[in-house]
Amino acid sequence: MISRFVSAAQSEYFDAINYYDDKRSDLGLAFSREIERTINFLVNYPNSGALIAPGIRRCLVTRFPYVIIYKIEGDALTIISVSHSKRYPNHWKSRLDTGE
Repeated sequence: MISRFVSAAQSEYFDAINYYDDKRSDLGLAFSREIERTINFLVNYPNSGALIAPGIRRCLVTRFPYVIIYKIEGDALTIISVSHSKRYPNHWKSRLDTGE
């Protein structure tokens, strides 16, 4: 299985890395590694995330208050959102309607 980001999720991911880098120089790298570790886990165990809508799953990120929203499409894990767990919890739903 491969992983891929919708463009909005990739932007969220990079914005969060930049945010953490601004807070402390090594924190952005730590965040990035934790996201990558979580994605690698999901690639190997795609059904491990909690089902939150038909075909949509959610996985909490360790060490950081972030959540990855994703769906399984054939042999791909499509990441719909990489977002703070307390901010705008349903913003990803609009991405399903547009295919983005």
